[in-house]
Amino acid sequence: MAAWCPRCDELRPGDGRGASLSRCPECGAALADLARPRPGGRAAAADPAADAAFPVSLQPPRSRLRAALLVTALALSGLGYVAGHAGGPGSGPGSGARAGAGAASSTTASTSTSTLPGPLQGPGRRDQQLIPQPERRVLGWHASDGRATLTLESIARSGAQNDTNSDATAVLTVRVDGLPAGQHLLGLQGLELLDAGGGVYATPVVASIGRQRGVTANLDESGSGPGRYLVSLGPAPSTATLATVRVRALIVSRPPDVAVPLGSVPPGAGPSAALQALPEGLHDNLQVPLEVAPDLGRNAATVELSAAFVSAHRAVLVATVDLNGTGNFSGQEAVVAFTSGLVADGREVCARTDVFSASQSEIPSITLDCPASLTAAARLSATFGSATSTVAFQRTITR
Repeated sequence: MAAWCPRCDELRPGDGRGASLSRCPECGAALADLARPRPGGRAAAADPAADAAFPVSLQPPRSRLRAALLVTALALSGLGYVAGHAGGPGSGPGSGARAGAGAASSTTASTSTSTLPGPLQGPGRRDQQLIPQPERRVLGWHASDGRATLTLESIARSGAQNDTNSDATAVLTVRVDGLPAGQHLLGLQGLELLDAGGGVYATPVVASIGRQRGVTANLDESGSGPGRYLVSLGPAPSTATLATVRVRALIVSRPPDVAVPLGSVPPGAGPSAALQALPEGLHDNLQVPLEVAPDLGRNAATVELSAAFVSAHRAVLVATVDLNGTGNFSGQEAVVAFTSGLVADGREVCARTDVFSASQSEIPSITLDCPASLTAAARLSATFGSATSTVAFQRTITR
């Protein structure tokens, strides 16, 4: 039978006749018999330190453990006594024990909460959230000039709610209704945001949008509904302090001015038919006039229509837009508005306007996926454009 040498920390084989050795043949220490049953199922009570050949004990005797626990209890009691008799109101018989219990409870609580997300408590410092908490406020404010209606649906802000110096940013969700066909919101001109005291709530970045200047509005791609846009406001305090929004004009896109034929809707494009490729659906190196700020040095974009598919209830166009070419856009605080659309028999079926950074180096891709009710043999065209205009909208919107 095998036995274990605690001094050599190795397993020693038996004597060859099925019995275990009592001493280690290397160091002479007493061996632990791994196969011998313990009396009563308990661990052996023998202390390894009793063996002269192995003078270091593996475990402290039980009496030492009891002594250590006693010393710890006395030390805690002494701390409680000192805390209770340190002077001041409330000291008296029994108050030391209560103070000691309170101190132990406070220590345990502070240790547990410091490992969990939540406010940090401490003398001389403000409470701060370890995890930024989102904050959203539903507005529902709207104003109209008799044609277009601008609705401020909501404002959202992310960041530490209790830290007034937080650099949390806010985003305004807006909806525009009543614009003429072919026009889409690109930005807000003369945007001002004030708090309840008349002070500035936020100062969003103003950029060149084509040849206009304003705060960019990006199409909301979340699928929450048509005509919705996101306006980044930059660093802002709590959304509850926003009280007034002023707008001078809406920056909108003009209908596209470049059209390329795609062919006719195939005869087999019935209600249950899958998407079919259009016969003239590929076009390379289309030159589309690019409306940009005068100092950007580029006046055209190169468009490649790489795919076009259609069924009776859906049309899909895929194109890439090379905005840079050989122009120098680097470092410019400007954006380029680019509109793509689908026209059937001279009628616009659907369109979208994307806003791209003029300084981006990659070539953006556009996918126009629009539901449509198309008849067989209808003549289809893809349209592209980059022109902008403004719609006067001198309005003050408040809660």
